[in-house]
Amino acid sequence: MRQIVDTIVLTSNNNITIADQNGKIIHTNPHHWSVYGIEPHQLFGKTVYDLEEEGILCPSITAFVLKEKKPIEVMQHTNTGKVVMATGYPIF
Repeated sequence: MRQIVDTIVLTSNNNITIADQNGKIIHTNPHHWSVYGIEPHQLFGKTVYDLEEEGILCPSITAFVLKEKKPIEVMQHTNTGKVVMATGYPIF
């Protein structure tokens, strides 16, 4: 199953990030983070709350999803000055 998830995340044209119940990033499409001006290796050990505090993304869609426990869509501002539509889905 892990290999299937890896393949989906790494080959998707969508920007997919998977976080655990504490908001810690556990898997991500490496191309995703170019929009935010950060390299994927800089994410190790960080949570979406850390990234929000550092101004890398605002607001954190994952933080919203963890709080509301339902699908959420928001316009997200990046520290590179871009605005992106972010959609998050809870899978518990």
